[in-house]
Amino acid sequence: MKFYLVYSYASIIVRYFQKIIYRYKLGGSMKSKFTLVTFLLLIALFSLSSCSNETKSIEQELLDEMADTKLNIDEFLHLEIVENGVVTFYSYEDQLYSGFIKKDGAGWEWHFGGGAMPLQQSDDDFDWHGTNFDDFIVQYGIIWDPTIKQMMFEDNNRKAKIIENEDGLRIYFFINEPVGPGYYKVEPVYE
Repeated sequence: MKFYLVYSYASIIVRYFQKIIYRYKLGGSMKSKFTLVTFLLLIALFSLSSCSNETKSIEQELLDEMADTKLNIDEFLHLEIVENGVVTFYSYEDQLYSGFIKKDGAGWEWHFGGGAMPLQQSDDDFDWHGTNFDDFIVQYGIIWDPTIKQMMFEDNNRKAKIIENEDGLRIYFFINEPVGPGYYKVEPVYE
């Protein structure tokens, strides 16, 4: 996640600098161009280092919030930024859980968590679970079969987001509008 946030900020900064150079059609001597590029790179590096520190503080804030709720957690497996907060996938005692932490003014507020899925391989090609939050549903699971390349909704061919940790654990998830009772049916796509 840290890399993604830093990469996003870096691409925004580069596009901004490209617009400045294009808009003002900066000409002049090679020395003035070199000075401008050096200045812009220094600003970009400063911005990137700020982003990295900000990401660490967000993760620490989330861990602190979860500690304040007396919620047990071994490790964050993934943090997905959504409107008004962060959807979390975390482990505790070899179980996978999902949760939602709302952005609350100056801090974070643990909103809801649920689901417990064993992190030990099952006999199935994939496992699935769902958690209903107030404004959305998270359908998620673990892909055990290495020949599964994607998970799709049966109805509209929407693809799941798949994350893989350094141990090779592949978690897929969909974030959906509430559908009333039940969940959308998901289907694996094999190689």
